[in-house]
Amino acid sequence: MSDAVGHIPFDGAPNTRYCLSTERAFDLRIISLILLVSAAAPAAAQSVKFEGTVEAGVTNLAELPLFGAMDATASVPFPTSRPLSFEVGTYLYALDGKNPHETYAAFVWDGRIRLGVVRPAFDSVIPSVFEHTAPYLSYDRLEYTRSHNTVEAMRRTAVPWGMSVDGEMEALKWSVSAHGAHKGGFRTASAALSRESGRYEFAAALEGIWSDDGQHEGVNAKLGTRADFGSLDLSAAWLSMAANDRPNAIALKAELDLTGDYLITVMGEFSEDQEDDAYGLAVKRSFDQYGDAVLAATDGEAGPGLHLTYAYTF
Repeated sequence: MSDAVGHIPFDGAPNTRYCLSTERAFDLRIISLILLVSAAAPAAAQSVKFEGTVEAGVTNLAELPLFGAMDATASVPFPTSRPLSFEVGTYLYALDGKNPHETYAAFVWDGRIRLGVVRPAFDSVIPSVFEHTAPYLSYDRLEYTRSHNTVEAMRRTAVPWGMSVDGEMEALKWSVSAHGAHKGGFRTASAALSRESGRYEFAAALEGIWSDDGQHEGVNAKLGTRADFGSLDLSAAWLSMAANDRPNAIALKAELDLTGDYLITVMGEFSEDQEDDAYGLAVKRSFDQYGDAVLAATDGEAGPGLHLTYAYTF
């Protein structure tokens, strides 16, 4: 997950044997492909890279208080002199009786061109302000910050295939992607930019959505800024997520580093119609290489919530 400027309850994937079996079959195919690639590249086994975050915790906002979350990627290089590798990853929540997720699997050229089930460029900047403070709330409000691809995958088990390209030009980072999903009948294209200038960072993302027959269905957009004043970090973002059927909103976050081990965060997302706000206060205790523990209190349209989360980043 990017740390650029800071993911209405749903029932998740339809509860049918067909949807569950196709999801599992797709995941099994991906796992099988990873094993084949690994078997074909024993010399590169030590070069396999894993990165991401795993979280587990409790919250009173879910029917079952226990939950888990994961955003992780594994990269396996091919045994060739060419810069070719295979990546697999997931963005997943483990909830009561369901595991809404998007699974990624792609061939990668030169670390920047991906073909397969790829992460949307739109998701590379401006994540939810609740993502690492109250993870269940970031899932609950997925539509306010995540790509239409991610929403359709996690709410309705779509599998968008596509291509992405990313790069850097000095302080400017950019990413573009295009996707299509037979299940769900949609196509998307998105672009994201971020730029650092001294203590400031600016980010923007734009996404267009079309139906399979080419009819334009909507646009999602995010624009944000972040300022780092040493122990104080401030961020603000404008969210226009009409294609995800959400009102315009602003996201605000302030982080105060007290001692290096303790971080206090005040965060909120405030909708234009003032009918779907969420806000809260969080305290994080860092245990260095052993992970972080976060205690958060939130309120808003979903009601008052308490969240205790342990997170480990690798």
